[in-house]
Amino acid sequence: MPGQPDRRTVVRAAAWAAPVVAVAVAAPAVAASATKPTLKFDTLNLFGADYVAGDPTTLESQVQVENVFTPTSPTLTTVTLTVSYPDTRVSGGAPTSVSGAGWSYSSAAHSGSTWVYTFVYGGSIPPGGSTNPLDYRVPLSSAAAGTIVITGSAFAAGASTVATASYKLK
Repeated sequence: MPGQPDRRTVVRAAAWAAPVVAVAVAAPAVAASATKPTLKFDTLNLFGADYVAGDPTTLESQVQVENVFTPTSPTLTTVTLTVSYPDTRVSGGAPTSVSGAGWSYSSAAHSGSTWVYTFVYGGSIPPGGSTNPLDYRVPLSSAAAGTIVITGSAFAAGASTVATASYKLK
């Protein structure tokens, strides 16, 4: 019969159409799966500040945390930062200054031989993006010679990272 495709043409067309449908159905499942984020410190430092008679009266730190890029990483909306200081150097007093868009000071708690300061970041951090920089100062209770080591830990959506920084007095 003229004008109608033969059976071989119909079978060939169906064979080409089937894989396209299978790929189109599988793609949304892959796109919807998100992985646990990976965090890293872009910045964690420590140095003396607010000097009186040549000695620092506070310890200043700057912190920035990155949501490491992977194609399926989620956008983060909250990061919790804890920074531990030796209790031989700080007394747990509230920070004398805290600056950085999106950051807020939460608390200081004594744990073992350290004071743990907690800060919270609230803002959108897409994969490959970072928090705004946090800059804060905590009162120094002893300016005796020696090295001060702090440990920073960042937590968000089931991910965490840890880093250290140090500052040598005198």
